[in-house]
Amino acid sequence: MMFRALGAYRGNDAAAIAAILLIGTIIAFVGLPKLFERIANAAR
Repeated sequence: MMFRALGAYRGNDAAAIAAILLIGTIIAFVGLPKLFERIANAAR
């Protein structure tokens, strides 16, 4: 999707898509370990 926007000379759209992907990646790297920790502690 981002490459398609870049190919159509829509730099601002591509930048917005990249920002959304970056935010989603950061949330996954921070949130998933905490979620797995909670699940592991709840199983005890």
